[in-house]
Amino acid sequence: MFDLYQHLDGRYLRRVRQMLVVALAMAALWCHGIRFLMAHDPTNQPGRKHRPRLRDLGRPSRRYGLASPWALLTSFLPYLRPGYHPSQHGSTSQAVAYLAGSAAARAADEWIS
Repeated sequence: MFDLYQHLDGRYLRRVRQMLVVALAMAALWCHGIRFLMAHDPTNQPGRKHRPRLRDLGRPSRRYGLASPWALLTSFLPYLRPGYHPSQHGSTSQAVAYLAGSAAARAADEWIS
């Protein structure tokens, strides 16, 4: 996809602008999703609202081994470099090694089997 974008347009300022728009939209959707999940959590006491707290942001990364909020925020910074190309980051072997050690991937594999 990136190579197709480079071929069809490839303008740096358009790429940066679109990344910022998408990042803001994803953050808004993420916040909406958290509020929805918390509102429909069966463990919440009836009539009591639980609001997401800033201090709870790191809990899933510590508890479930997910990427930390800081890692997510900094992961898109290389994309903003003018000479960026996706081939500079990661590889298929790294992805396979990560999935081999991922508890979620193992659980999904067991569920499918």
